[in-house]
Amino acid sequence: MNEQGNEYLVSRADGAPPIDTPPEFMDGSMFFQMWRTRQDPYHVLAEGDTLWWSDQRSREVRWELRVTNLRRTQYRSLAQAMDWLRRWYGILPSDLTNYQNRQHHEGWLIAWEHAIVSPIGVTLPATQQLGRNGFRRIAPTEARKLGLPQPGRPPLSMPEPLVAELDVFAPPRDRTIPQATKNAVWRRDGERCQLCSETNGPWHIDHIFPYSKGGSNSLENLRILCATCNLRKGALIEGDAPTVPVVQELVDAAELTGIAVPTTVSELGNLVVAMASRGHPTEALQLAWSLDAHPDASHELCEVLVAGLKDVAGNEARLFTMLQNEEVPIDELKDLARRAEPAIAGRAAAELGHANLENDAEKMTYARQAREQAVDARSQALAALTIGGLTDNDAEWHAELTFAYEHGDAWTRSTAALRFGVDLESDDEAYKFLEEATRAASREIAATASYTMAERFAYEPAIAERYMAMHKELESNGR
Repeated sequence: MNEQGNEYLVSRADGAPPIDTPPEFMDGSMFFQMWRTRQDPYHVLAEGDTLWWSDQRSREVRWELRVTNLRRTQYRSLAQAMDWLRRWYGILPSDLTNYQNRQHHEGWLIAWEHAIVSPIGVTLPATQQLGRNGFRRIAPTEARKLGLPQPGRPPLSMPEPLVAELDVFAPPRDRTIPQATKNAVWRRDGERCQLCSETNGPWHIDHIFPYSKGGSNSLENLRILCATCNLRKGALIEGDAPTVPVVQELVDAAELTGIAVPTTVSELGNLVVAMASRGHPTEALQLAWSLDAHPDASHELCEVLVAGLKDVAGNEARLFTMLQNEEVPIDELKDLARRAEPAIAGRAAAELGHANLENDAEKMTYARQAREQAVDARSQALAALTIGGLTDNDAEWHAELTFAYEHGDAWTRSTAALRFGVDLESDDEAYKFLEEATRAASREIAATASYTMAERFAYEPAIAERYMAMHKELESNGR
């Protein structure tokens, strides 16, 4: 154990117990945090370290804690993470069910017990900032200047379990449906279309609430459809009618070819084929990218775009076609990132930085490559979002997320807003970003943002009640 230990200012959005709380209700409590990517204090916390537990709103340091029985690991499923906590500490926090379904299924876990050393009661000056994850290491000289006593008093005993904290982050958007989930869908639905009862394939796994509109890869949101029904449905919610989003590139394409602006996907297919065959493949690809990025783009529309570009040669057409697959071929993306011309390599690298790769360092490498090579705003913003989520540097975190927020598409902007709302210390700034994220087109982001808003502003009952009601409605509608 580290006898001297480092010192950290620690804050939690839900505050800290008052200094008159009996120590027997706190000593020996187990804390843990989970992240999609490793963040402080994962790398640095050690047994014997001192935590100055402060209340975020009053800025009062209320308790001196000592870290004991520290564990950290990477987990591959929530069940695995929970099993480790049971093995390590013999308990699970009583409020776990409030958080478990909102955590990433793979990520990093750190857990520890702490001993209560003493109540403190020191108020920090308004200028004193805490780290964006609620942890900030401070030098002993700085701690003494703030009025915090010299660590090292013997800890009190009488352990009792307390509830733990989980950080809430925007779930990653990953097109890949886990194989175990696919198997469960097949076992449940069998070889029968859930719309027309067809028993002859080919078969598709369909998102009931469309993926492009925020639908999840949960078992409840997936079903088996025949290819005909799935292509007819596309990214529509049942009862909707197919549409072709009107974007400037579509109007330009119609003028370029002399063909009327299409209103159906079949007419769009004819337009793309005409552009590709009349010497305008670059414009055809620009149109395809623009339509693909539109929130109302359906699966059927994207299939038509792929078919229209099938005779267009080059890495850009290859990349566009690749990204329409339900499961993006990672090895092919890596090949493009290595071998394609810089602009296309950068675009592929941005997708890889955002993909479900196991190695965070590899994701960061691809994201930085994209920031150097990509020329389109979407890829640049997507790469910035990845860097902002992985970096340990506060200045880079803020700069990259700001870029993603200002230059990204609707999903990227909403995700950046949510991350700002989770991590910013200022309640006023956090409120602004979280409120925007609650209006996201993605139901998943809006649900997470509304829950975070209710938790962060629990001291304002009217706000907390309003956003918790919104969260419950979004969760209910998404099932």
